[in-house]
Amino acid sequence: MLEQRGKQSVLYISFGSTFSTVVGIAADTLWAWIDVVLDMNIAVIVAYPPQNAPLPTDLQVKVDTSKVALICQYAPQQYILSHAATSWFLTHNGLSGTVEALQAGIPMISWPICADQPVYAMLSSLVLKVGYELHEVRRGHGLRYRPSYDKTPAGTIEAIRQEARDILNKAFFDERERERKKKRSAAEAVQTSLGKAWQEGQPAREAMNRFVASFLS
Repeated sequence: MLEQRGKQSVLYISFGSTFSTVVGIAADTLWAWIDVVLDMNIAVIVAYPPQNAPLPTDLQVKVDTSKVALICQYAPQQYILSHAATSWFLTHNGLSGTVEALQAGIPMISWPICADQPVYAMLSSLVLKVGYELHEVRRGHGLRYRPSYDKTPAGTIEAIRQEARDILNKAFFDERERERKKKRSAAEAVQTSLGKAWQEGQPAREAMNRFVASFLS
């Protein structure tokens, strides 16, 4: 894919080992997203564990006939995130995946499901500004009005598909590349900070020193 599409051309999609179309994700919502990615001819790797429901026949045909799509049961996440071809990560923002993306300098499209994930999605999109958070994929109480979105999500499949197109256009087809460069630069800045964190005198090293000292004093 690096030779075919070049650097920063691939979208990686994964919801970890726990969440699937059986737990936490509405199947038609995920399938709509994959369908939009294929229609936009974006190179994509989708980690799709066996507990997921089989893809609909028409969508499976699209995947099989695409030259830039790979759907696999398991994916070597850290390898993919650190690969030069990888551009964006569509994630539920679990702690491990979020940290791995930040360490690799990869911007995120956030699809939080439960627990601490909405917090990491908010931190990624609004505080660190290393990506976008999806709103239309939310369910239940998540479909209430959100000031950060400045509207009430519709939550329909068509609204989900439109949001996917809007965000993917910003991420991959922004002609001026202004938005894309801002997100990429922010992600790389966090990557640099994390890389220095354990050096002498830096925050992680100092915090660990204080922690150890509390037991030795």
